[in-house]
Amino acid sequence: MTWDQIQTLKPVISNPYSSKYALFRNPRNMNDGSFVSLADFLDLTKKSSSLTGILISIEFAAYLAEEQGLSVTEAVINSLSKAGFNNQTALKVMIQSTNSSVLTKFQGKNDYELVYKIEEEIRSLDDGALNDIKSLADSVVVGKASVFPDTKLFLTGSTDVVSKLQAKNLSVYVETFSNEFVSQAWDFFSDATVEINSYVMGANIDGVITDFPKTSARYKRNRCLALGDNTPAYMSPVQPGALLQLISPPFMPPSEAPSPVLTLEDVSEPPLPPVSPTGSASNPNSTAPAPASRNAQPKIAAGSILLSLAMLLSALFLF
Repeated sequence: MTWDQIQTLKPVISNPYSSKYALFRNPRNMNDGSFVSLADFLDLTKKSSSLTGILISIEFAAYLAEEQGLSVTEAVINSLSKAGFNNQTALKVMIQSTNSSVLTKFQGKNDYELVYKIEEEIRSLDDGALNDIKSLADSVVVGKASVFPDTKLFLTGSTDVVSKLQAKNLSVYVETFSNEFVSQAWDFFSDATVEINSYVMGANIDGVITDFPKTSARYKRNRCLALGDNTPAYMSPVQPGALLQLISPPFMPPSEAPSPVLTLEDVSEPPLPPVSPTGSASNPNSTAPAPASRNAQPKIAAGSILLSLAMLLSALFLF
């Protein structure tokens, strides 16, 4: 599609729990807004007085280079430069990707924070994976289940993922925190604030990624967080697996295989391929073969730059 055609499309608000639970977010304004270019997005953030930074998530870079003849990494680098983000300190710039080859392209490029996203649910990391991630990123994003694994929404315990990453001086952000009661494990009493508190106080994560930044911002303002030894019992984190122990055997959820350990082979990957001069950009109906979906592999589906307004980041940094 051309840019003019894209601008005629109507955006639709994300409703991750609509198909299964018929829970819809803000139906009255579900089509508000419009699609903007990266340049317009950067200009919008510079005019805002409430944002602390921007996050640009880059995926499908290898596909775009080989099949469409486009370098998405160079497009982002050039847009940031033209918008003046190379010589400003007011807004933090975070570059996120599930591909180590993408982050390598941004190493040494100004003072950007490079964020490696682990899309799989994991229970640990081996030394090779830890060292490779440390060599290319400043922080890591993991899913909630990689911190507190669960089965049928009952927490089964905790992992060493956060502690291992922080031991390498990597900040750990966890996603995605939502307000819908079906998004939280039963251990959190269907309470979004209890869930956030348990990850912050119990798992010692560095920040949350959320669909509802006001909920996280309200949690940051909770005066109980500064009471130290006088913190009330209701602000204590839940104990992972405690609720599961109260279930009688006939009603126990089925046991599940443990999540894998992230290895060096999952992280390491070759450099991005050169931009193909004979890419299929002129043929919008062409498709690329479907590769595997592990972190170290190219991603399937059409390429795009996923832009996240830093409203998320306003609630990201907890302390």
